[in-house]
Amino acid sequence: FVFALNSSPISAAVFINEILPNPDGDDAGREWLELYNNSGSPVSLTGYILEDRNGDQLNLSGEISTYSVVFAQGSFNLTNDGNTTIKLLSNTDTTNPIDSFSYSSSNEGKSWGRIPDGGSIYAEALPPTQGAANAAPPSPSPSPSPSPSPPRPTRSPR
Repeated sequence: FVFALNSSPISAAVFINEILPNPDGDDAGREWLELYNNSGSPVSLTGYILEDRNGDQLNLSGEISTYSVVFAQGSFNLTNDGNTTIKLLSNTDTTNPIDSFSYSSSNEGKSWGRIPDGGSIYAEALPPTQGAANAAPPSPSPSPSPSPSPPRPTRSPR
């Protein structure tokens, strides 16, 4: 679907793709979220708004080609305790989100993200990939199991 704003369309081609609410060390000014544009063409962010769980909003501007990283600032913040939903809104319709991203408490230094980019699978404890494609966490390597000993030939009586 497409929303009109001063002749500039706002479309659902832009998604909240990754969130780092609990960076290593001090969180102040270092929490970020990543927007992802899957349209293949640059999209103006003018008219987009991010809203945190407290209803605090951050007006966006600029242009997004594929990825755009937005740092928490002012009263808009990314909490790392409890359940949180961040909404991406249009300034012409703040009731119906263009996109939303929900997460719960977060491990320090690990992000929440969609896999694949813009997809519907949310993953926790990802290595942060600020401004780049999300990567699934590595699967644990199976422990090698002991190989059975080969049978030993036995001598048969003659």
